[in-house]
Amino acid sequence: MTNIAFPIAILLLATSNANGHGARNGWIKPPTPDNVSASDYQYEIDGTMYTGYVAFPSNFDPVTSIKGTLLAHQWYGLGDMEKYRCEEVASTLGYLCFALDVYGTGVRATDDAEAGLLMDALLADPAELHARIQGSLNTMLALPTAAPFPSLNTSAVSANGYCFGGLMVLELARFGGAEVAAVTSFHGELGNLTSQSLDTIDASVFVHHAELDFQGDEALRLFEEEMKTQDVGVWSTKYYGHMEHGWTDPSSDVYDHFQGELAHRDMFAAYRLLFGE
Repeated sequence: MTNIAFPIAILLLATSNANGHGARNGWIKPPTPDNVSASDYQYEIDGTMYTGYVAFPSNFDPVTSIKGTLLAHQWYGLGDMEKYRCEEVASTLGYLCFALDVYGTGVRATDDAEAGLLMDALLADPAELHARIQGSLNTMLALPTAAPFPSLNTSAVSANGYCFGGLMVLELARFGGAEVAAVTSFHGELGNLTSQSLDTIDASVFVHHAELDFQGDEALRLFEEEMKTQDVGVWSTKYYGHMEHGWTDPSSDVYDHFQGELAHRDMFAAYRLLFGE
């Protein structure tokens, strides 16, 4: 199998180019939709506590399993944007959505410099990052089936991520998260943290990339070459003109409502085709 060199320096640009993520804009999360139940959820991986977020349809049928989505956060950590998107998945698709936490309970960045330190520590240790992603997925798959949680259809599980979270779900596909049938990256860092010779990509892979993303067009080209080299069965990349890294994040000042919603509706349509209504 041919390896395609993908400089990890591309990934680390995320911290050296803070403007690439856009400044925080004071956005306030909308109220939880009436048809959604949602709450924080504490869990443990290797002796460390993490605080995720669970959202699901409040009118679920207790005798029917529902589909699930794992949602991965941007470099600041799990916050209101991820909770909003998780509730949106529950409300729009009728899925159970579990927003993971790879930093730990109470560990959240307050500025770009701190976010960069938190993210870079995990980028430098792919095995630890992978363990936290897989541990979070395992937690979602093992959520109690008694009230208040619905039963999960483990054959219809997807994963979505934003920026650093986009990298997380691509890594999940690469290191062989067999429980996940599809992943979607929104302006995620595209570089492979390890060697392609270690990859086993069985999931469908969908990437949404901005024209003005700090990674540049070369990162997207290399990613597409990776998909071809790995002979991934279903994959696509979509390119959003005039957009900057972070354009689907309403808490960022580079957010674009129209193209952000366009990208999410594309994801919803893809999942409906893959898993059925």
